[in-house]
Amino acid sequence: MKTLKYLFSSILSPLPTGEGSGVRLLFFLLLLASCSRDDVQQAPGDSVTTGRTIRREVTLQTVPMQPAQGAGATRATIPLSTAEAEIHSLWVLQFGGTEGGSTLIDKTQVTGSELTDSKFYFDFKELTGGGKITVYLLANIDASNLSGITAGMTLGTFEASHLSVTALTEETMKANGLPMIASQSFDYTTGNPAPFALKPLLAKVSFQYAVANNGYTYANVNLSAWNLATAVPVTEPTAGDSPQHPAGISYAGSLSLVGDFTYSGTKTVCYLPENLAGQMAAITKDSERGGSNVPQGATYMSMSNTDLSAVSYSFYPGDGTPSDFNMLRNHQYTFNMTLQGADTGDKRVIPGGPANCYIVTTAGTYSFDATKAGNDSNVSGITQPTNLGTATVARVIWQTGSSATNLVIDPASVQFKTGKVSFTTGTETEGNAVIGIFATADETAPCLWSWHIWRLDGSAPGTVSCTKILASSSAETTYTMMDRNLGAFNNTQNNVGSIGLLYQWGRKDPFPGSAGFNTTEPSNIYGSVSVGGTATTLSGTYTLPKVKGDASTGTINYAIQYPGVFIYGNTNNDWCYPQNENLWGTPWTSSGYSSYNANAGTKSIYDPCPIGYRVPPQDFANKAVSGTWNNGYALRGIVASGSLWFPAAGYRDKSSGVLFSVSYYGYYWSSSPSASGSNDGGYLFFNSSSVNPINSSKRASGFSVRCVSVQSDL
Repeated sequence: MKTLKYLFSSILSPLPTGEGSGVRLLFFLLLLASCSRDDVQQAPGDSVTTGRTIRREVTLQTVPMQPAQGAGATRATIPLSTAEAEIHSLWVLQFGGTEGGSTLIDKTQVTGSELTDSKFYFDFKELTGGGKITVYLLANIDASNLSGITAGMTLGTFEASHLSVTALTEETMKANGLPMIASQSFDYTTGNPAPFALKPLLAKVSFQYAVANNGYTYANVNLSAWNLATAVPVTEPTAGDSPQHPAGISYAGSLSLVGDFTYSGTKTVCYLPENLAGQMAAITKDSERGGSNVPQGATYMSMSNTDLSAVSYSFYPGDGTPSDFNMLRNHQYTFNMTLQGADTGDKRVIPGGPANCYIVTTAGTYSFDATKAGNDSNVSGITQPTNLGTATVARVIWQTGSSATNLVIDPASVQFKTGKVSFTTGTETEGNAVIGIFATADETAPCLWSWHIWRLDGSAPGTVSCTKILASSSAETTYTMMDRNLGAFNNTQNNVGSIGLLYQWGRKDPFPGSAGFNTTEPSNIYGSVSVGGTATTLSGTYTLPKVKGDASTGTINYAIQYPGVFIYGNTNNDWCYPQNENLWGTPWTSSGYSSYNANAGTKSIYDPCPIGYRVPPQDFANKAVSGTWNNGYALRGIVASGSLWFPAAGYRDKSSGVLFSVSYYGYYWSSSPSASGSNDGGYLFFNSSSVNPINSSKRASGFSVRCVSVQSDL
């Protein structure tokens, strides 16, 4: 099928006001010669077609962009650029009436080469009784939408549906076109319809930044958009105070815009699906537009540095008033930001590291602070290490890859210099790696500290609004949870990429999970792991390095020195000797709601989660109920609406480290002991017939972790 490009030029007359007003457009196009018409059968009860057609002239216009502005403001509309107005594909939908029950009688893709002066001729199906029809034009719409528009669909059903869309960079918009929609009802028997006003379905966001001339520096910037919708309603919603997130539309998408801003002043443009996140009346200043103040799921722009432990910035589209977080279709949002510094009192400034896990979403060279242990916090019962300053070298301990030369991290690139570890990504775009620092280059040398690098392909994990009953007060609250397991590549049901990594309770370093839902060790692990001073080379096929815990090997110090070694259980079936319930920052204080630990805890230096996240407290899943089983659960109750996927990732046995029960059982650690004085850790358990959010198990076991936001009301 030949691709059609209708090019609306930017030759414009003065713009009238109001939506759908005329825009004079010059088209560099050939005439419409043919149409690809789907066979849409007559639906029972609909107007009957005669089998004949009536040819009418169809005129196209484009609706100019509206500038984002507060109530009462008046500013000129913004005409579409030549590239934005270009039509790459066009579908015509004809419904046999104007009522909601009118059914689809024709679905035709306009192809060929006959369009001039913004007009083309179309053969509308004739109805026996004549009368009005309703016609929709869909321009540059993803082809996946058309398969669901079939015979028997009513006008009401179509107008209540949504269309799948994709966020676009400026380059992909030019290549694929800007999605647009137009419609009208008219009597085709009396003459040509009025011009169709094609309206963009996405918002336009323009971003530019500069650094204040005050000595502050912030370069090598990555820019991304987050909490993006995957679809938009056919019928445009009206923005209001409350969020409008229709069922069936996910708001967990993301878009990486630039890999490297080498200097300020660079302008980036993207096109994002509308997100009516509502308003927060309590916000009265721009500096309050961030953190826990903003509506759950609001779209935002994230600006981060190639220094993974540096601060980052978040900016939320709105109408220009501090309280508004609605991003509307066919509106333009312009950010001209001047960075003044790293004032964490400004909610748009997201505190940086340190942390034990760093997420990398694009190829490049990165660095992080290697002078601090974990998040550098002071938690009762935990002693900070003092020997990180003796480091002279850094190297990969283990990592994933499709071969010895196709890896997550280029091993030769890893360096330690002036207190920072730097590395360059390898050819693998998804995977996990552990990097350690050492006093000497000897592969048998004990590690001083280690970090998990979580490599994802273009998109960081999304977030989900969850609900629980607070153990401390029995009140219901909402909190933010990561949408996938720690170390996983996605949150797709029954997808092996959702399994993620496994952790012993209280340890910061991960162990590989199963290679599939069939309880098999992975065959893509490479590196060199020291086991008590003996180097073990990993060359693809993975054999778990392990040691039995005792007074010398089952210690916090040993776990730090040999991060790739699984310490299987001592007499208490704990890896740690003596036991320490403070390791993940949530020691037992008192029994609260339904016997959960009333202590929500805090993030510790051994917490394995990335910046801004922590291992959840014991009560995190106390509203979880079973959902649809498919090698795991789409759990209900735990999320504010719908369900959330938790794979049955199985576990590593406390006594051997052997993988068990993948696809049969799910085990998810909390940061809390299971009960007062218990040798066990608290965790969420489920199988195909039950869910138990307050279970207990031995701390030497290797379970999954699902991180929660440190800013949540936990």
